[in-house]
Amino acid sequence: MLSRWHRNVHAAIEAMQLLPHRSRVLLAVSGGQDSSCLLRILVDLSRRKKYSWDLGVAHCNHRWDGDDDIVTQVKKEVSCFQLPFYLHEACESVRSSTSEAR
Repeated sequence: MLSRWHRNVHAAIEAMQLLPHRSRVLLAVSGGQDSSCLLRILVDLSRRKKYSWDLGVAHCNHRWDGDDDIVTQVKKEVSCFQLPFYLHEACESVRSSTSEAR
């Protein structure tokens, strides 16, 4: 059974013709709740609504404090869905935190 969130995303995709069947989709996942939720919804819709998207996940390790734990979390989440995972790692941290970077 699909949740209200699944139905809302599905309706938006259909109404705006965003992701045609069998599209290649690379989803940037930060490890936060929003992108992790969107990942789950797109995986579910791809399988249950027969979109057959070719999904992949990209993540950037900015090398801020705590980022290594986030990389591990995202990798684990992606492996559960058996999706390709693309990791980019910064050569060095420009800032020490997300809030400082903003």
